[in-house]
Amino acid sequence: LFFGCHITMEIWKLLIQDCDIQWSPRSWLDTINWAACNLKGKNLNKIISRLAFSVAIYCIWIEQNNHIFSKEFKDKETIMCSMRNMIRGWLTKLRDIPCSMVNQGLKTTRMLADTIFDR
Repeated sequence: LFFGCHITMEIWKLLIQDCDIQWSPRSWLDTINWAACNLKGKNLNKIISRLAFSVAIYCIWIEQNNHIFSKEFKDKETIMCSMRNMIRGWLTKLRDIPCSMVNQGLKTTRMLADTIFDR
């Protein structure tokens, strides 16, 4: 049901593209199982993926409720902008990330502060 809506699926596909998440369309239950198995770990890519997954669920749930109960509609670009800002906000609060080459590259790509790394 969650990804049964074509707009919801489009938003999720845009987000996984933004965050470089390797995922293919699945049922909701398969998606939850996939996330539980594949988004574990403390490397920055896994953290970004978990954040993206959580933010997507939260924002889409809020938008669906607004649509059903308040008759408010936002276009997918507005929803994506909100989700990107929310993820970025959470990323600025990260600390104690292992300072590996991969994480350094992601820090640079995502324009994050050096303070995210453990010392």
